[in-house]
Order: sequence, then C-alpha cells, then structure tokens
Amino acid sequence: MTSLLRRLGLTGLCGLAVLLVVLHSHLGMSSRQSDIEEIILSSQEREEAKASEADRNTILRSLAKKPLGTLPLFAFGLIEEDRSEAAFDEAVRRNPRVLSARMIRVQQLIAAEDYNAAVEQLMALININQKKQDDYFQILAELSTRPGAQPALLSMLEKDYRWLPRFMRVLNENSQDIQFLYRANRFVPKQQESFLRRLIDSQQYELALIAWLEYNSVDLSELNWPFNPTFAQRRETPPFNWQLHHNQVEYSNSGGIHVVHLSRQIRHFASQLMSLGPGAYQLKAETQGTIIPGSGDISIRVSCVADYDPLVILPLGRSVSPDAGSFIIPPDNCKFQELLLLGGIGQFPRISRLSINNVRIKTVENVTISEQQETAQ
Repeated sequence: MTSLLRRLGLTGLCGLAVLLVVLHSHLGMSSRQSDIEEIILSSQEREEAKASEADRNTILRSLAKKPLGTLPLFAFGLIEEDRSEAAFDEAVRRNPRVLSARMIRVQQLIAAEDYNAAVEQLMALININQKKQDDYFQILAELSTRPGAQPALLSMLEKDYRWLPRFMRVLNENSQDIQFLYRANRFVPKQQESFLRRLIDSQQYELALIAWLEYNSVDLSELNWPFNPTFAQRRETPPFNWQLHHNQVEYSNSGGIHVVHLSRQIRHFASQLMSLGPGAYQLKAETQGTIIPGSGDISIRVSCVADYDPLVILPLGRSVSPDAGSFIIPPDNCKFQELLLLGGIGQFPRISRLSINNVRIKTVENVTISEQQETAQ
C-alpha cells in the first residue's frame, strides 16, 4: 500500500489529509473532521493494522447508522487488514468514484499478482481522475517490467480509450523491454513512429525495418528503394518512407514535393532510410525548376548510416554528367543507408524553387566485383 500511496502523493498524515479531501469532494461531506477521519489518521501511526476495540465499535456504529456510507467502510478496510479487500471492493461498488479505495485495491491486486484486475482498476482511475493520469501511466509502465503483467497490458491496449496513445508514448520513452514494446505498439499506430525512432537512435536498424514492415503491412518481396519514389502521401510512416523535415518543403497537389530554399544555411528537407545490398547503383531524379548560379545547391545525398561521408551527392536543378549519380554500396558496414534531400549555403541570398517529381535508384549490372571493391577503397 505504501509504495502506491507514495507514487500518488498520499503517504503520511499529510497524504491522508489529502486523501480525505478527495473523499469530501466526491462524497459531498463537510470539511469538519469526524471521528471516522480521526481513526483513519491514527491508524497510520500504528505499526499494527488492527484498531482498538473502541475504534472498531465507532466504525461499526457508523456503518449501522449510514449503511450506504463509503467513508466508514473505507476506514474499516484500512484497520481490518484481513477483511480489507472485501471492504474496498464494496466501497467501490457503492460509489465507483471512490479513488482512495481503488488506489489501495490496486496495490493489493499487484501484491497478489492479479494483474488483470489491477489493470482494470487502473483503467478506471485513469478515466475518472484525469488530473492524475500521468501518475497512473507510470504505474502501468512499471507493471510492464513484470512478464506476468504484460498480457493484461496488451489486452488493455486493444481497447479504444483516447488516452492510450499518451500512455504508449510514456511506455516507449521509459521501458527497456524492446520485445514487449514491439508487441505493444502493434495496437497503437499513433505511437509506432516514436518506437521506430527509438530503435533507430539506438542503432537497431534491422529490428526497426522488421517492425516497420509489419506495422505498415509492407510485403518485403515487393519492396524497392527508395520506398515511395514519387513522394505520394501514403499511410506508411518514416523512417523507411519519406519524412519532411522543414516547412520550406511540402507535398505538391500534382505529385512530388516542392522545395523553397533561402540559401542562407544548410537545410535538411526530406529523408528516408534504405537497405540496399552491396553493389553498383545509379541515382536519378526528375525535377522541375532551375538553380540560379551563386544560390545554394539543392542535392540528394546517399550515405551509410554508420558513416557520415557520402557515397554520392547528386546536384539537382542543373545539368550534370550521365554518371553523376553513380555510387557503390560496399560489402561491409553499410547494410543501411540514408537518402537525404538537402540544401547548401549560397554565395548570395537568393531564393531557389525546385519541384522533385521522383527519385529512383537502379542497379548497374555491368560493374564487376573487382571494380566495386576498387571503388569502395
């Protein structure tokens, strides 16, 4: 009981005073301290849960006088440990908004490893007491560290509560159980991208791709890189679909994206991760617009995620040689790559406007293995 009350700021005499205020607000009681309240407060000063005979008689008389009253029943549950579960359950049955009884009941259920019932009580608390939702989210997140509680949490995530994405965000930020997060995020699409980003940030690229394929129902056998080469506004999420990074780039109604570059600083406009195999490739882009000489370049860069040095940089909006987009993926340390659309700093503060209709990468078949290795070196 103590750890739960501490989590919710309800420990000690001051905490119990707060708890009584909660009871007053929900039950319409007066602010004058009653005999029952004094018993509740004094019960916390004793090491033994058992109350004195006089206190028991006071509680029983109050129950007889107000058989539907919740506070006497709550007091009875506090001082009679052996019968507290039934007392708190009855208090909740009489008044479902009795938060204090629910909170203590949660602690009892967790101690008894009855995780399904504990999660049900926590869901009720979240729905009733929105001001304390973040505290309840932390308790649920702590429960996720217990393998026995995980099935109950997954069942909760199948429901349709509006607060579930917020809870999933807390879980994605705090849980260290990546396999559980992988399963849990199946049920909350709004937070899948944050989980994928966490995997990328921790360099778990393979698991991120597997999760992305599953969450977005993408068939690996039909996957080509870059994904979504025409910049269609599809439902698939980043990082293996395009992510627009700046308000100076937007999807065009006629297809593709439109970039406005002020040339004053380096800008990352759009990116996606890829998983090209070792070999030779040709990067091509179909664009509309022209880059004015002296203004900042707009280009596409391919690099290994483990190495910032580019494998290729293809300038856009100007004439280039036929082999300008040629590059080779080395056989080692480059299983995943970043495809990045970026703008450079210009000599003059001129505005460049460019539409990119598609970006494509094709395999170059007539490059030998020895040529690949020589180029990679």
